Parts: sequence; C-alpha cells; structure tokens
Amino acid sequence: MPKLQEILKDRFGLSGFRPGQRPVIEAILEGRDVLAQWPTGAGKSLAFQLPALLLPHPTLVVSPLVALMHDQVQRMRQLGLEGIASITAHSPPEQNLRTLQGLQEGHSRLVFVAPERFSAPGFLDALRGLPLSLLAVDEAHCITQWGHDFRPDYLHLGQAVDALKPRSVLALTASATPTVRQQIARRLEMRQPEVFVLPLDRPNLHFEALQVHHQTRGQVLLSHLRRRGALPAVVYTSRRQDAEEVAELLLGSGLLSECYHAGLSAERRRVAQERFLGGEVAVMVATVAFGMGIDKADVRSVVHLAPPASLEAYYQEAGRAGRDGGPARCLLLHSRADFALRRTFARRRYPEREELDEMHSGLKDSPPAELRGRFRSLSPECWRMSMTALLGQGWNPEQLPASRNPVRAAWMYLEGLRRSEVDRLDEMERYARTPECRRHVLLAWFGESPARTCLNCDNCRGSS
Repeated sequence: MPKLQEILKDRFGLSGFRPGQRPVIEAILEGRDVLAQWPTGAGKSLAFQLPALLLPHPTLVVSPLVALMHDQVQRMRQLGLEGIASITAHSPPEQNLRTLQGLQEGHSRLVFVAPERFSAPGFLDALRGLPLSLLAVDEAHCITQWGHDFRPDYLHLGQAVDALKPRSVLALTASATPTVRQQIARRLEMRQPEVFVLPLDRPNLHFEALQVHHQTRGQVLLSHLRRRGALPAVVYTSRRQDAEEVAELLLGSGLLSECYHAGLSAERRRVAQERFLGGEVAVMVATVAFGMGIDKADVRSVVHLAPPASLEAYYQEAGRAGRDGGPARCLLLHSRADFALRRTFARRRYPEREELDEMHSGLKDSPPAELRGRFRSLSPECWRMSMTALLGQGWNPEQLPASRNPVRAAWMYLEGLRRSEVDRLDEMERYARTPECRRHVLLAWFGESPARTCLNCDNCRGSS
C-alpha cells in the first residue's frame, strides 16, 4: 500500500485525512466497488482524486454540473497534477476530441464527463475496450427515481459500467435514504460494494423554520441577515424572478448582494460567483443552480425563502452553511400555500393515462423527436419522463411484444415516481411544522437515530 499520508501532503498540500476518507481510498486502491455517503463539506472529491494518481489506468468521473467539473479541473491543475481534463458540451469539439484521444492513448489520468455524454452517438464505443481503473459517479442519487434529484441521463450509466468494465466503481452522494443507497448499487451494477456512511449530523448548524406570509418574507429575511454573525449568507428561492427581486431588495436595503440562476449568461454567473467567494458581496441570492461543489467554508447562514421538494434536497442545500465548523444558521420560511403549490407542480410533472396511450400509439409510426410536436402542452420535463417510461420498459417501439402492455408498465412506473415525490413533500412539510426536535426529524429520515433533543434548533432551545 503506498504511503498515502505522504502523497496527501506532497501532492494536495493537506496535513491529514478527514474522517472517512482513508478507508474509502484504500478500498478503491484494492479494487473494490465503493458506495460512500458523506455530508456536504466532508471532502468527497479526494475519494477519486487521490486514487487517480496511483491507479495504473485512467479514472473517469461522472459529474452533473459543468461549472463543478471546470472548477475541479482548474484546482487540480493548479496543484501541478497532469493528465486532468473534462469532456462537456460546452467545450470546443476539437478539445473534446483531444481529451478522448488522450484516454485512448493512455495520456489522461483523470477525466470528468457529464452523464448525457453516454447517450451521445459513438461516445461509449470510443471507450469500449480501454483499460479503466475507476468509474466514479458523483451525485449518485440522481440515478434512482426514489432519489430527490432523479435525472434520466444517469440511467445510461449502468450500461456504461457493463461496457467499460472498470476495475472499481465508486458512487458518491451527500444525502440518500437506505432505499436510495440500495437502488444506486443495483443501477450501477456494483459488485458487493463496500458501503461507507458518515454520520450526517452537523452539530454546529442551528435549524429553524418559520411560517410566514408571502408578503412579509422580505422583511423577515432582512431581519435575519442583520443579525450579528449572519453573514456571509446564501438565500435560496424557488424561481429565477424571485432571486432577482430579492437581490434588488437587499441591495436597496444596503446589503451587498449578487443574483445567480440558470437564466443568466455564463459570464454573469461566473462574476457573481467570484464576487461572493472572494468576499466582495455578503449575500448570494440564488436558485438551486448555485451551490454544488462551491468551496466557501465560512457561510454563516443558508435561508430558504420557500421549502424544497424533499428533506434530501433541503439538507444538501442547508449543509452549505458552516463548513468551517463554526456556528451557522439554517432558516426555512414557508406557508401552507407553498406546499399546495408544490403538490400542484407534482401533479403537472406527470402525464395522464390517456396521454400515455396516445404517445405509445404515436411511437409506432414516429420517432420521439417528430412526435413531440403533437404534445406541446406537456412540459419538457413531463415529456422526458414519459419517454423514459415508455422507452425504458424493455420493449422496442418498432416491434411491440404482444404479451406485454408497455403503457400499463410505463403508467405504474410514473405513478411510483409521483407517489415517491408526494411522500418526500409530505415529510418536508412535517419537518417544517413539527413541534419536535428538527434535527431528530431530519436525521431520522435518513435512517439515523439521533437524540430527541439537540439543543440547537428552534424547537429545542427556542429562537434566538
């Protein structure tokens, strides 16, 4: 076994491993499959970065965010590490081709790719047969419909594992229930994986939830941010328009703020992020497009102006506070109307049975791209999920097996998704309204058994 402590210091400039890092790295170096659930800020990137320097063949890392991939590539290059690259739709085609050739010729040591690349024509074939030491899947909960951030593009990764046959598979997630962890292992075809679950509890975080009227949220937010020790802060909104309006409100009240959402240009987002990370502004008002992989340890507050769709999403976003170990607040503002709206959105995300019947009939004569025009009333997300259900049930639309009912199978699949989404929303509302210890409700959802009083939430010690 190599002297990991020396490599950690010499190559990464770190004096010691964080809890849980070393056994995961050792298991990977021994060729085992690993599923690691670590809370936000636990240093999960090292789990694939360090092994990539020691393994004989390349490491492929699947990551859902281009900005996160770019940050990691730049950071590793700044450390003087070589053979680090990424393949994304935002990179020039000639650059992606050079990176792919580097993999084929053995020059690349660690390459980041987005999950949608595995459905791109020819990509998997170009890698087939190449020796691969490690396939690491970041945000692995995205592969399961029971996870809080299911993404159909992740469904291709099981096929990638089968085709590429990596020596080891590493699945990383910050928040997953036991059921989600089991499905991650199945979907990625992991072989008796070693499972490492770090305790999710962050004792330095103070959890608080307030029921407020929509019209008063701005004033409640201002009151919170003006508290001593509340800054720097991240404020999450559910809509892009809300993010812009809240940022303007804060600026007008004398708080230096930036706005960040997916509708802004890449340059605008980059500048906003750099100003916040560099301390030029005290508050980042954003949608969930901001935060994943962001390295700012001194965030003192994370405020949600509306409830997320699940406790998994909430804990991941709230966990961006206090990563330096210092005291930090996680404040959730909510109303009954918020949860009613969330349930309305949940219904609209899924098609009616009659619409599935029509789509199924249309697929007999037309490919999905041509069929889309007949269902313009469906949202892009609803359309994608419908196609995933209809085309992902093991049947070929060109030769429908007479013994199967693909529409019924697709409907049951989508109904399972919808019920899971409603269950997670119900638990989110229970957390928001509970008179019990919030930390207990939160951690029990993830299968942990915390004490029933934590002395660091509003219900246990009162708001302060």
